[in-house]
Amino acid sequence: MNLGIITAASGYELAQIKPWIDSLIRTGYTGKIAVMLYDQKDEIAEYLYEKGVRVFYGEKRPLTHIATQRFQDYTWLLKDEYFADVTHVLHTDIRDVLFQSNPVDVMSQWQNENLVATAEGICFRHEDWNGEGIEENFGKNAFMKLADEQVLCSGIIGVK
Repeated sequence: MNLGIITAASGYELAQIKPWIDSLIRTGYTGKIAVMLYDQKDEIAEYLYEKGVRVFYGEKRPLTHIATQRFQDYTWLLKDEYFADVTHVLHTDIRDVLFQSNPVDVMSQWQNENLVATAEGICFRHEDWNGEGIEENFGKNAFMKLADEQVLCSGIIGVK
């Protein structure tokens, strides 16, 4: 397995993202790491470069939220030559995820799966942000079909 790890940052200060990269490095992970920055903050970019992270710059689009835009932008980021030999990709949120062990070891348990995601532990009916978003964007019928289904966390997703 050749794992690449990607994340996005928008509106954060260095102190908010430093734990993510520091915890990842402490696990012994030596693979490819890329961060999509939506703010031109030199302090953050310089810190990431020092840690061996490839930095990509994105531009916020007004008709979407960064929580969904990042996934659209990952499609072109992952086409970069930097990722040519990557077989598996792990996306995590940058502000609220800390690594406790090497993600290669964890993802190896799931290497034959096409998608690995975590549940929020709540269904759409009881989760305001996701439930309201489904209903607002896709209508009441779509919401009712999903109302009792588990919400998947967009903050940790692995793909093959």
